[in-house]
Formats: sequence, C-alpha cells, structure tokens
Amino acid sequence: MSRRSRSSSSARGRADAGPRDDGKVDICCPQCGARYRVAPDTLETKIECSDCHRVFYGKNTVGKRIAPDNTKAYFGFGAAAVILIGVFIAMASSGDKKAKPTAPPTAKAPTYSLGDHPRTHQLVKWARAIATDNRLVQKTHSDLTAVGKQLNIIGVTDPVTVMKELQSHESTRYLRELQCESGMLVTQADMTGATGRGIVYLTPRPGDDTYLNKVRGEIVVEFRMEGEQVRVTGWMTTTKPERNPKKPAK
Repeated sequence: MSRRSRSSSSARGRADAGPRDDGKVDICCPQCGARYRVAPDTLETKIECSDCHRVFYGKNTVGKRIAPDNTKAYFGFGAAAVILIGVFIAMASSGDKKAKPTAPPTAKAPTYSLGDHPRTHQLVKWARAIATDNRLVQKTHSDLTAVGKQLNIIGVTDPVTVMKELQSHESTRYLRELQCESGMLVTQADMTGATGRGIVYLTPRPGDDTYLNKVRGEIVVEFRMEGEQVRVTGWMTTTKPERNPKKPAK
C-alpha cells in the first residue's frame, strides 16, 4: 500500500479556487473529507489519509466534495452519554435508598370479638373448673375474698375452705351439674376495663337427661383483672336450665 502526503493548506486553497495546469486532479478522503491533489496515474493506487488514516482509492472521489463522516464520533459521544446517564441514575438510586430506608412492617394487633376474647376463655375455664373440681384453676381464676362473700363465708380466705364450699353451695349447682360449652363478654368495655362481666352458657352433659336439651342455662360472671389474669368476684344465674319433668330432682 502506497501513501500519498496530503497537500499543504495553501495548496488546498488553490485547489478550491479553481483548476490548475499542473496536470493533477482533486480527490477527497471519504472518511473525513480531507482534500488532496494527486497525479492521475495514482488514482488506481490505495491512498492513506494523513488525518484519519482511512485507506481509499483516489478514483472513487475524483472531483467530489465529501462532507466529513462523523458517524463514529457521534456514536462514541452517544455511548459515553448513555454510560454517564446510567452512572448518575445508579448514584441517585443509591442515595434514595440511604435517605429513605424501608420501614419494617408493623405487626397488627389481633382483633377479638366478645366470644373469642382471652378474658372469655378464662371465664369458661373457671366455669369448667367448678364442674371438674379443678382447684388449681379455681384458685388462680378466683378472687378468694370476694368469692367468700358470695358464698356467705365472710372473712374466710383459706383457699381449701373457699374451694370446698364452691363444690357444695347452691349458687354453683348448675355449674357442677351441667357443662360449660361457651361464653362471651357482655359489652365492648369488658374487653379492656379493670373490671367486667361475662356470660357462660351451660348445657346438659352427653347422655344426661336430667335437663332438657332445648333450653340452656346462662350465668353472668363478674370479674376484676390482675394484670392479664381474670379473677372472678361473683356470679348470678340469669337463665335457669329446664329440668326434664320425667326425671325427679335429686
């Protein structure tokens, strides 16, 4: 491959001014548009542009004015711009993450109804403890001083004496003879108040026909709270279960 030196700027100016009688012809680099004057016998020879080092045949550009091809330059600038934009976006995203950390999810407080509140479950547990003579539960779920007054043994706080009376007193007869199937608090205030009331529902035991199955007993139980622990202070039968007329009372 032969190289031809680019004509000087003065020579280019003269070439632009018009034809000359030196026998040479004007050619242009197809890449950058640089102009040269070369001898006609070199048009079939490869020429390397001294500006952009593009190799071309002079015969392909004789007498042509070719604008510089800036495609590669534009592509390079475009690629650099895309890279810079990506860097800025990444930096901005990183800054946002630091400035606005994701808050941890907050646990929702459980929602209770009057029938499934923890206080209701404790009242049912107390009623069942009377039926089964579970004295450990009776002790933990009762205000023994208040229960003693309910049982007319005022001034007696001995757990053994109070719980023994629970198993024989007339006011607990339905609790002992029937089973407690469920319960509920009376009002919404009973869910959070320091004191409250609940209802326990009594039904005949399976296989026991002493009471009719169609009517259930209802006992309103009063309580106070000691932390999260229910302490029963009193009770009253509001709906008596109906006895089976075919079965005499014991």
